Amino acid sequence: MKLHFIFIILAWLPFSSRAQTGDINILKKHDTSAFNVGQWTEAILGKINLLKKNVAAASTDREKLHFIFLLCDKNESLNNDTLYAYAMDAQRIALKLHDQAAAIRANYYLAISYANKGNQDRVIAVSDSSMQLLTSIRGDRSLYENFGLRKANAITKTGRYKEALELGYQLLKECEKRNDTAMIIKSENLIGWVNTKIGQFQPALNWFYKALKYAANPKYFAACRKPLANMTAVYIDRNQLDSAYYFINKALDADRADQSLTNLVDVLNVKGYLLVQEHQNKAAAPFFNAAYAIRKQLGDPSLIISEIVTLCQYDMVSGQPKKGIALAKEAVGIANKYNLKVDLVNAYLSLASNYRADNDYISYSNTLEKIISIKDSVYRNDAAKSLAELEAKYEVQKKENTIINQKLDIINRDKFLYAALALSVFLLFLVFMLYANYRKKRERQKQQETIAVMQAEENARKRIASDLHDNIGAYAAAISANVDELYNETVTNPQTLANLKGNVFEIMTSLRDTIWALSKEAVTLTSLSDRVKIYVQKIQPSYKNVRIMVEENIKEDPVLSPLNALHLFRILQESLNNSLRHSKCGRLLITFKSNQECLIVIEDDGKGFDPDKSWSTGNGMSNMRSRAREAGISMAFSQVAPQGTRLTLSFN
Repeated sequence: MKLHFIFIILAWLPFSSRAQTGDINILKKHDTSAFNVGQWTEAILGKINLLKKNVAAASTDREKLHFIFLLCDKNESLNNDTLYAYAMDAQRIALKLHDQAAAIRANYYLAISYANKGNQDRVIAVSDSSMQLLTSIRGDRSLYENFGLRKANAITKTGRYKEALELGYQLLKECEKRNDTAMIIKSENLIGWVNTKIGQFQPALNWFYKALKYAANPKYFAACRKPLANMTAVYIDRNQLDSAYYFINKALDADRADQSLTNLVDVLNVKGYLLVQEHQNKAAAPFFNAAYAIRKQLGDPSLIISEIVTLCQYDMVSGQPKKGIALAKEAVGIANKYNLKVDLVNAYLSLASNYRADNDYISYSNTLEKIISIKDSVYRNDAAKSLAELEAKYEVQKKENTIINQKLDIINRDKFLYAALALSVFLLFLVFMLYANYRKKRERQKQQETIAVMQAEENARKRIASDLHDNIGAYAAAISANVDELYNETVTNPQTLANLKGNVFEIMTSLRDTIWALSKEAVTLTSLSDRVKIYVQKIQPSYKNVRIMVEENIKEDPVLSPLNALHLFRILQESLNNSLRHSKCGRLLITFKSNQECLIVIEDDGKGFDPDKSWSTGNGMSNMRSRAREAGISMAFSQVAPQGTRLTLSFN
C-alpha cells in the first residue's frame, strides 16, 4: 500500500496547537531548507500571546469582544480548548450587550471548536440554526457562507458526499452573485476537496486550478494556500513528485502571508514523504514525529487519525510493522470513539498493510473483512464498486491463506499426505465460510428488520411534521397575508387587526418549534440548550432592561424523545415569559446540568410570587404542570434570597 494516499486530507480544515520543544529542536538539525521550524512557531505564538494580553487588558465589554474575535480568527493556531473558552466568553458578552450579530459570530467559532472535537452533528445543528438567524435578520452573508462551508465539511466527514457537493455548488453560486472573491476561493476549494474524498482526482484538480486563477492578485494570494496544499496531495497521489514539490513550496509562500500551524504540519509531512522516497527513512522520522506531536494537540480527531496513518505507513516501509500495528489500533479506537466511518476505513487499511508486512495473514484477512463491512455502511451509493474491489482482495487472500497453511502443515510429508491435508484444510475452510456467511446473513436480516421498523417510525414522524408545515403553516401564513392587506384599507378598529397579526405570528413561531422537535429522531440536552439560546436571542431585544444568560454544565449528554424535548421547551418558554412579564426582574439565569441526573434551573431576581395561588388561577401554570407530569419531569418552585424565584426541573 502506498504511503502517499493519506495526504488527501491536507490543508482544508482549520486546526491549531504548538509542537513539543524536543521535536522542534530535532527538526532544526535535519531541516536544511530556508525556513526554520522553531522561529515559525515562535512567531505565530507571539502574535497569539499579544492578543491574549489585549483581551485581559480591555477596559470595556465592547473592547474585550473586539479582541476576542481577533484572537478567535487565529483558530488555526489555537489550542481547541482555548478556542472554545474564548468563544463562550464572546457569546456571553454579546448577549449582555444585546448584540445579536456578535452572538451569531461567536457561534461560528464554537462550530469550529465542535468540529475539532469530532462532534459533526453539533457542527451541523449550530450551522443550521445560525444560518436561519442570519437570514431572518439579513445579516453578514460572508458569515452565512462560512457557516455553510463548515456544515459541508462536517457532512463530508460523515460520508454524505453528494449532499456536501450540492451545498458547495449552492454556496459558490451565492458567492459569485456577490462577487466575493475570498469566498469563491473557499467554495471552489471545498468542491475540489470533496472530490478527492471520493477519488475523483482530475475533477478535483480542475476545481483547485479555478481557485488559483486569483493567486496572481497579491490581495488573494494568501487565501490560495489551501487549494495549493490540496493540489500537492493530489500530485503526490499521482506520483508526480516534481509538481507536488512545486505546489507545496507555493503553499508555503502563501502561508508566510497568513501564518498558521496548519500549514506547518502539512510541510513536515511532505518533507518526510520525499525523504522516504529517497530511502532516507531515518532522516524522515523526526518530520513525521513532529507533525504528529503538533496534530495530537490540535483537537481534530480526523486529522489525528490521518497523522497516525502516516506514521503507520512509515513504520511499514522502515521494517517496523509491529509498531505500525499498535499505532493503527490506536487510530481505530479514535475513529470508533468519534464515529468517523471514513477515517475508520483508512485506519483499518493501515492496520491490514502492517499485518501483511508482519506475515500475520489471518489477522490481515480478518481486517479486510471488517473493511468490507464498514464500506457497505458508509458508501451505500457506491457499494457495488467498493465491495467488488475489497471482496476481490479478500478472495485472493483466502487463496494465499490456503497455500500458506498447506506449506506449514505438509513439510516432510509425501505427496499423498500433502494432497489429503490440503483437501482437509480446504473443506474445513469451506464449511467455516459457509457457516460464517449463514450467520452473517441471519444477523443482516435481523438488522434490516429493525431498521425497517425504525424507518417506518421516522417516516411517520416526518410526515406529521410535514403535514403541520404544509397545511396549518400555510393557513397561518395566508391569514397573516390577509391581515397585511386589511391594514391598507380603512378599518374601524386597527387594534383588533394588530392583535390578530400578533396571534398569527405566535402560531407560526409555535409551529416552527413543534416541527423542530417532531422532525428529529432524538434530541440531546445540548441541542435543547442550543434551541433555548436561539429563543433567548430572539426575545432579548424586547427586554433590554433584563440580562438573560444561559449556562451549561453538561458532563453527560442525555438523549430525549422528541415529545419530551418539546414538553421541556414549552415549560421553559412559559417560565421565561412569566418572569419577564410579571416579576420585574433585572437578571434571569437558565442553567443546564447533567451528570447522573439532569437539571434545568430558571432563576430570576424579581419580586417573587405564590405558586399555590397561580396553580389554581393561571392556565399557563396548569399547562406547565400537565406537561411535566406527561414527560415524567419533577418541577419545583422555591424562593431566592434576598428576592426572586427559582424553578427546578429534574429528570433522568
